Amino acid sequence: MAAKFRIFKKPISIELEKVSIITMTCVLLHNFLRRNETAASIYTPPGTIDICDNTGVIIQPGSWRREIGENCAIRPIDQVPRRSPENAIQIREQFTSYFYNNN
Repeated sequence: MAAKFRIFKKPISIELEKVSIITMTCVLLHNFLRRNETAASIYTPPGTIDICDNTGVIIQPGSWRREIGENCAIRPIDQVPRRSPENAIQIREQFTSYFYNNN
């Protein structure tokens, strides 16, 4: 989404409530455009999105990865060699379940 919606190219400096509204609006618009056959071919042409195997390992990275620059607010998170707190694992699993089942 950061490759398509410019608001995610840098930190959002507004009230937290408005950030939440903007983010959810972008998520809804993104999902609509991805599911609509006519819009999907324009919004995400072939090669835009990662191709993964059944285990989730990226086989072919999408072109969006090249469009995310160092100035973007969304960056890869460095791996920290420690065990995640239990509540963080539960939150991650809830997000995974929600987004994986709503594609």
